[in-house]
Amino acid sequence: MLNWASRFQLRQYARTSLWILPVLGLVMGALLGEVALAVDDMWGVPTGWRYTAPTASGVLTAIVGAMVALLGFVVTISVLVVQQATGTLSPRYMRLWYRNRLQKLVLATFAGTFAFAFTLLRRIEPGTVPDLGVTVAGLAVAVSLVMLLVYLNRFAHDLRPVAIAEMVCRTGLGVLGRYLRDKRHRPLLDEPTHPPDSMPTMIVPCTGGGAVQGVGVAELVAMAARHDCVLVVAHRMGDFVPPGAVLLEVHGTPRVPPDARRLAGLVALGAERTIEQDPAFALRVLVDIAARALSAAVNDPTTAVQVLNHIEVFLHTAGRSELYPAGPEPMMVTSSTVSRTLIT
Repeated sequence: MLNWASRFQLRQYARTSLWILPVLGLVMGALLGEVALAVDDMWGVPTGWRYTAPTASGVLTAIVGAMVALLGFVVTISVLVVQQATGTLSPRYMRLWYRNRLQKLVLATFAGTFAFAFTLLRRIEPGTVPDLGVTVAGLAVAVSLVMLLVYLNRFAHDLRPVAIAEMVCRTGLGVLGRYLRDKRHRPLLDEPTHPPDSMPTMIVPCTGGGAVQGVGVAELVAMAARHDCVLVVAHRMGDFVPPGAVLLEVHGTPRVPPDARRLAGLVALGAERTIEQDPAFALRVLVDIAARALSAAVNDPTTAVQVLNHIEVFLHTAGRSELYPAGPEPMMVTSSTVSRTLIT
């Protein structure tokens, strides 16, 4: 059974993967092609919607070739984004760009239309033509073209540094808003039963090393309550933890000490930071873009000023937010603004 950290990393991989949704579209297109063939065999289509075998074969062949070409075109645009991000923006922006749902949906639509047309193409014979499927394939091409135009419009506008800064700021504020709405992720205010300045009775070391990407707060709370102890995450969200460093501390004298492997499995480590529980990551990306714009290689002060405006928006929103509300309940924290995370 996968632990919390492994499930978290799988979710992150699925969100940033550029191939999972297109492959699902490929499978769905093939299945819909079989459904269209079955429906055509059962009910058929009106006379005006029927095609000859050469016409249907030519139409489907053209659709298959066009979808492959469009897939290559979108991949080319993706390469341009990578070059733009690494050259004039911040390489860390790619972590957010991989989450672009529109791009994945466009790739899935192209792949699904390709699979649908190819499935129909193999059933064309001199006396057998999937008339309904050919018509549906034509409609799928029309939808694909509309989505391509929408994608090109989004790409042309969103590749501007100021648009990227606005998107990064909005994403970071969205994560901060979720953090503020969830009481489990707010700082602990009340004095814990075992003060954090006490000597830990158990230390959980980091085995492989990596950046802290996420913390299973609810699971840590349940484990702390079960063992009647205080759990301390010794690093901030986004910090890199070297192998052998202290990952978690157990304070108190629980009757049954918690399992070290289960505790370590509640902190997700990865090669780089992610924005899932780390709103400061968005601020880091904005600062990188502004600093790169002011460098001698880029020398674009206007872009730097525009990015600074969005940094100001982010800081003003965070400054007006009630990050440390008073209350009788022990609160949780996964904020990068504190040095350690207390779980009671």
